[in-house]
Amino acid sequence: MPGFTVGEVIFPGSVWFIIHKPLPSDISGLARAAVRGSWYDRDQKRNYPVVYAFSDPDLAQRCLLESFGTHAESCTIHGIADYTQLIAFLRELESGGDKYVGTDKGHAGGCLQSINFIICELRERGS
Repeated sequence: MPGFTVGEVIFPGSVWFIIHKPLPSDISGLARAAVRGSWYDRDQKRNYPVVYAFSDPDLAQRCLLESFGTHAESCTIHGIADYTQLIAFLRELESGGDKYVGTDKGHAGGCLQSINFIICELRERGS
């Protein structure tokens, strides 16, 4: 998958997610197993529920270790490198009630984006 940008975050290839183990083999199972958290928007002064996404596997791994500490072994990171699979994964998240992705948590360039916006961006680039 060629790189793309969402907000201020550049995804050079795969998009990385933190997933509860065991790693599911299908997209819908993967979406159900995605780790969720909250993202504080300073402008809106509120927390948004998010699924965390990362532009780099090292950032994902660092967030996993920092956020879960001794429970980190219950999760793993997983990269999705194909537009079609990523759109299907995001659609599954949406159908499960998720609305936002928090990208690159803990990194200065991280941002909050709606899942629908990301899907539209991917479709535009993938066509």
